[in-house]
Amino acid sequence: MKRMASANANSKSSRGERAIAYAMCIDPANYKMSLTLGKAYQVLKPGRGSPRGWLRIIDDTEEDYYFPSSMFVKVELPAKARRAIATASET
Repeated sequence: MKRMASANANSKSSRGERAIAYAMCIDPANYKMSLTLGKAYQVLKPGRGSPRGWLRIIDDTEEDYYFPSSMFVKVELPAKARRAIATASET
């Protein structure tokens, strides 16, 4: 299984975008180099023509890619946790 191409030609532009939700990886499947089991990831607003059933995730490479939504569960994080994730992705 191959992840979908980056949603942005310039991945640094995704860093300025705000997460619309957070999702925890429950099955990294064949993406073990870019996803960590149990880690919460930022979910970005889907781009035009985005595939149904996929989430736009900022992965461990700090780029945004589309991954099957079945690999994640959406989670509600406290404000402190959201800020920590956002700050970590900015560095």
